[in-house]
Amino acid sequence: MRSELSVLSAALCLALIGVPAAWAQDQTLRTIQVPAGKVSQLSVHSGANADCTPKPLVKIEVSKVPTAGTLAVRDAKVRVRNGNCAGREYPARIVLYQAPARVGATDSATYTVTSGDRVNLFGVAINVVAPKP
Repeated sequence: MRSELSVLSAALCLALIGVPAAWAQDQTLRTIQVPAGKVSQLSVHSGANADCTPKPLVKIEVSKVPTAGTLAVRDAKVRVRNGNCAGREYPARIVLYQAPARVGATDSATYTVTSGDRVNLFGVAINVVAPKP
């Protein structure tokens, strides 16, 4: 019952600020461990249509910037490994996190990925750990 109220409250809040219900779709929340001083890939966003033409690049907006490390959004190319479009390259947007050199630091970031009328909110809690030898 409590989770149903939370979902209802979130939907009501979004409706009140004018966000269409179709846009309030997905949330991806996770905790990751990143070696101190290293760069880790948080997410990759790319796609192809059924006829193997590339889908338009997504829009990424950072809403909570990390305080200990650095977040970067980069344009890149990805190669499809299997399926009808195997071997082809497509444009992509990649979200990267550069960890601070301090082991034991904690950080977090939040960003929104919009593709057409689909919106996905990403929330990432980050623990900085010792690099593997």
